[in-house]
Amino acid sequence: MDPFVIGFQLNPIPMRVPGIIIPSPDDSKVLLQYYNSSLERNETTKQITRFGSVARILGGLKANYSNSAPKVMFYSARGPDPEDSFLNNADILKPNLVAPGNLIWAAWSSLGTDSVEFQGENFAMMSGTSMAAPHIAGLAALIKQKFPSFSPAAIASALSTTASLYDNNGGPIMAQRAYSNPDINQSPATPFDMGSGFVNATGALDPGLIFDSRYDDYMSFLCGINGSSPVVLNYTGQNCLSYNSTINGIDLNLPSITIAKLYQSKTVQRSVTNIAGEETYRVGWSAPYGVTIKVAPTRFCIASGERKVLSVFVDAKMNSSTASYGRIGTFWRSRVMLLTFHCQSLSKSHIIPQLTSEDWSAPYGVAMKGGSDLLLYCQWGKTGVYFDMTMNSSASYGMIGLFEIQVRAPNILLSSKPRIIPQLMPED
Repeated sequence: MDPFVIGFQLNPIPMRVPGIIIPSPDDSKVLLQYYNSSLERNETTKQITRFGSVARILGGLKANYSNSAPKVMFYSARGPDPEDSFLNNADILKPNLVAPGNLIWAAWSSLGTDSVEFQGENFAMMSGTSMAAPHIAGLAALIKQKFPSFSPAAIASALSTTASLYDNNGGPIMAQRAYSNPDINQSPATPFDMGSGFVNATGALDPGLIFDSRYDDYMSFLCGINGSSPVVLNYTGQNCLSYNSTINGIDLNLPSITIAKLYQSKTVQRSVTNIAGEETYRVGWSAPYGVTIKVAPTRFCIASGERKVLSVFVDAKMNSSTASYGRIGTFWRSRVMLLTFHCQSLSKSHIIPQLTSEDWSAPYGVAMKGGSDLLLYCQWGKTGVYFDMTMNSSASYGMIGLFEIQVRAPNILLSSKPRIIPQLMPED
């Protein structure tokens, strides 16, 4: 029973005899007290001679149908995906997509012992990822049957780029936001709720263009994650030492682009392969909030089996403390392929007084906090380090990257005075 949902709800389970569901122990006590007080017993044998209790069914609940499907359930896992043990957001979109997974009626092994209520049953109705995954596995098998040469990445691409963003009424797919009354507490789903969207079986069998990646690409990506070598060795049997170069998540040829932190501008490339006949595509896009996008080429002709590279130039126009989303689409007649885009933008920030008179520029940042407190943020590659200082503190030194930073509040000095300046970052 779920007492937080209006009218209560119960997952359907087999019941051998007619029964009632009582939602709480207190309600059970009331029923038992009435039952016992209504019995008549033989004074000698104490056997029940008459059942005096009566019951009626009153009221009840009217079934409410939203007529809107699909929607993301409140218990469904959400993104973003953590990159490593430091829980920084990864440049990888999760979830990938969504599929039917709520109250799915399907075959069940009568010998199963993991769910006592379904023992001996040949069918069961359940919810969760375990119900959605078989739908995807079945569709993947159909795609592999039609395209035997497809890699796992190609199959995933076909499923993602053809997924639907809309429900059966033509409105945006909704996501439930709360455990209590989930159909009331909901809002349009974002890519962190549904990934590329709701799987489209028909579209996935005719994707037109695919984003393909090799096994070695994924190995290079995994080996580039901090502290991943033992995990990779355990699951693959391969040593990361054999991979001299690594790939960042943003550079994997995925059917999505995720930039956890966009510092000013960046160019991202994606390679598409045509698995249909010769076609001419045009490219369109909607940019995330605070960001401008340019894609080249905006129109291209691609032969069957040919590969083309799309270059996506992304420029942050303002600071944003939250993620925003966009889409890049390729269009040919009735065929539409969508690439999900997410980023959090960080453009030029506040001007810091008394910084120094040097004309510096580099991927580092400083931000002044209230009063005499100072927050220095140093960024080197993927590693960020914060220092907090006050006017009363002595000079602080730290080796960040390849050169020494000297901090003396309220001014920031670089002891070796290279031609660099911190790239200014927004305060948290």
